[in-house]
Amino acid sequence: MIGFTIRDMNEADLPYVIEIEQSSFDFPWSRNMFIDQLMLRDIALKLVAVHEGTVMGYVIVWLEGKDSHILNIAVGEEWRGKKIAKGILDAVIARSLNSGCNRIYLEVRKSNSYALDFYKRNGFSVIGEEEGYYEETGENALILELVIV
Repeated sequence: MIGFTIRDMNEADLPYVIEIEQSSFDFPWSRNMFIDQLMLRDIALKLVAVHEGTVMGYVIVWLEGKDSHILNIAVGEEWRGKKIAKGILDAVIARSLNSGCNRIYLEVRKSNSYALDFYKRNGFSVIGEEEGYYEETGENALILELVIV
């Protein structure tokens, strides 16, 4: 396993984050969407996984009362399969618990079997489905949850 650290995302990380975003998703977030998240101080976790100064992956999470809502998470293609996503998820769990949350949830494209397998391996369960959630394609989203009490 490669050693890496998880730290708060800052504006200097954005070129790397955006590169990962664009290579990971057919409909990537814009730079302005990430800037908007960086401006949210109290309700959002913005974390990056870093190895020797290189951003390997990131996550954006909203803290909503007792819930943590993962909005966006990705790992750079060259870093996949090296437990980076697991490390990022573990950091989200720890920080969510420290913030008084007892549940983490997210939406995943129904067709994204790789992500669904990852979340299920890490204790998430499918609790619902949202029809037409993804505006670009009309694809349904599965809603997943992890109870972390």
